[in-house]
Amino acid sequence: MVNGLKDNKNGFTLVEIIAGMSLTLMLLFLMSSFIFNTIKCYKKVNEVKLEDEYLRQSIICIQKNLENLKEINVSEKQVEIKNLKNQMKVALNSSDDLVIKYNRVKKEEILARNIEDLSFYEKNNLLYINIKNKNGGEIMWSIPINIL
Repeated sequence: MVNGLKDNKNGFTLVEIIAGMSLTLMLLFLMSSFIFNTIKCYKKVNEVKLEDEYLRQSIICIQKNLENLKEINVSEKQVEIKNLKNQMKVALNSSDDLVIKYNRVKKEEILARNIEDLSFYEKNNLLYINIKNKNGGEIMWSIPINIL
């Protein structure tokens, strides 16, 4: 006993507590950084998947509009389609969106955004479509052409 105080050896010193808190804070920082990077990567992967799905859906939409086909005019960057219901043009607009422009209702429907390159060509009653978006996704497809 020193000056009337009992010598207690059961607790932690101030230096040990500060060192433990420092290590805990460093671990929390590393874990939170890992979690935030994982969330960022997850969002980017989902964005790319969504844009790829828009490419696939745009092909399905074009294929649906080729049903009951009366006339088709294919150039390298656009397709003009005339079916029993409507007359339309599939092309890129000024914002690099793949769109269908309907002549009858003066309406433009966006199929996919951020398109880098679009090309069409016709050979042996097949319409070949190549669409590439700015994230690197690409779809190449052929659709049979059956004119009534």
